[in-house]
Amino acid sequence: MTFRPNTGPIVLSWAWIALVAAYMLWGMVTYAGLYRWLAELQIERSGEYYSELTAVVPGFILAAPALWYIRIQLQIRKALEETGPAVEASRTRRTAKIMAVAGVVLGLASAGAYTLSQQVPDGSEAALPLNAANLGPTPLPKSKVAMLGDVDPDASSAVSETGRYLDSNTIYIGFRPKGSLAAEPVRFFLERHVGGSDGLATAQMFAPEQTGYLIENGVPALAIQDLEKNGIVIASPHYLLRTGDDALREPHYVTAGLTGVMAFAFLLVAAIWAFKGRGKAKARTAPEPQSTELASTSGQRFGIDRADMFDLSATQRLAVLFSVHEHERGEAWTEAFFDAAWNASVSIPEPPDFDGPDGFPYYRLDLPRAGEEFDSQSLSNLAETCLNRNAGAAFFATPSDPDTSPEYVLSMGYLDSLLRYDTPDGDPIDRGEMSPESGSARREIEISKGDELLVGAPSPDFLPPYAAAALHRYMTRIWGLEEPRVQLMVNRNLRPTRNLVIGRKRSQFASDAEVDGEILRLFWFLPRYRGIVLMPEDWTPSDMSRLTDLFQTTESAPEPHRV
Repeated sequence: MTFRPNTGPIVLSWAWIALVAAYMLWGMVTYAGLYRWLAELQIERSGEYYSELTAVVPGFILAAPALWYIRIQLQIRKALEETGPAVEASRTRRTAKIMAVAGVVLGLASAGAYTLSQQVPDGSEAALPLNAANLGPTPLPKSKVAMLGDVDPDASSAVSETGRYLDSNTIYIGFRPKGSLAAEPVRFFLERHVGGSDGLATAQMFAPEQTGYLIENGVPALAIQDLEKNGIVIASPHYLLRTGDDALREPHYVTAGLTGVMAFAFLLVAAIWAFKGRGKAKARTAPEPQSTELASTSGQRFGIDRADMFDLSATQRLAVLFSVHEHERGEAWTEAFFDAAWNASVSIPEPPDFDGPDGFPYYRLDLPRAGEEFDSQSLSNLAETCLNRNAGAAFFATPSDPDTSPEYVLSMGYLDSLLRYDTPDGDPIDRGEMSPESGSARREIEISKGDELLVGAPSPDFLPPYAAAALHRYMTRIWGLEEPRVQLMVNRNLRPTRNLVIGRKRSQFASDAEVDGEILRLFWFLPRYRGIVLMPEDWTPSDMSRLTDLFQTTESAPEPHRV
């Protein structure tokens, strides 16, 4: 069974995850945005920050709602899908496609970052002399500048970023332009990358003329904090002279490199999964050995086999299905529910039966709480008991859910259909006579004058003793009839042709609305597509069969059987 989720929220979820990943990567490379704010917050409180955690943990928190939604959708898809090698092969190929698409997107991002790097200066242009005294409220020059002055060794700080895969060290040193006083707050800083930790011990040489690109307030908070602890007064705003020909292109290069590596990894995984999918597809064509022990129950979707009962994996599938909102439960969901519900391991309270809001009796079947012991039961083991007690079955997500909030309800007619016809869709004879326009015949069938009718007592196959007993109970207690009667009527002009005639005339009801409501309630006892006809006005009760004759002919009612 194919599950077709609402693709809009899924696409938005993946887009949000990609946006978060790109934003956190950009922040880590450029030391900006949320990444910088979190880094400075850690520095303020502990005097240090962890580069990898600062990027990864907030990214996961921001992406958590989207990841949760996608996970739920995948669980629902898996619960709704059939099992077997064919489905496994399809699922593997689908995963390969997702990984391939992700790889392509990351590859495009890598190419885009590299393309952007080519749009900024490469450092080959001539540096423009800059008079530091001219820097004020005017915008910073975007081009490469040259400044004359001397470094201030006392106003220096080294920032190290080390981790399992990272060892990066950067020196920030004060630079006093020519003509500035030593007592003035430090306004300019130079940035120099020295590679690994060993580079910190290497003597650094600084020429009187420095060239690069100015960045306002570009010194990281960790270095600022270190400088202020050493008594260095820093001007506000301050300026970082990022030296090196690739100073502006470097963040783009780093982004392009990281996303390129990730793209290669995703594409490699996609290729591996695609290869696995092909292998599973070939494996599914191999004939599977048939067990002679199961031959008697092969092809029975709702068979009675204790080896299949009390299935905890089916219980888990039900839990996933019950997490789907009621308005999103379509045909695929219903089919998956029946597949899982029949043999799922459930718990039942004591006493197990209760009257539902519709007034009909039900057996309560609860999904057990995780980690709690319970006496395992299953619908396949209880269905006959429910029928013989004239009850339906109601599934609940937890034992604490109120009786008014079931997840799914099975009427007595549905249980009868599962047991006798191996389908929730009723008697195949009735179903075969119905056209798509006919619906499920959940209405009163009307007889036209002149129709040729065949009438007789309903057979046990058409109206089993337990169904006759349930109808008798309803018609005596609710309708107040002393001796309820029914009859089988065959009319070739009707669909279905076989209909159950109920021993009460339309004229005996107060209104048409009451007739419609009571007819709908009678369908609760019957399989889908059964037809119901009220007793014609010119019939008398003596023309019909007593319901008691249909279920009191033997000392005990026979159990349901397959036909």
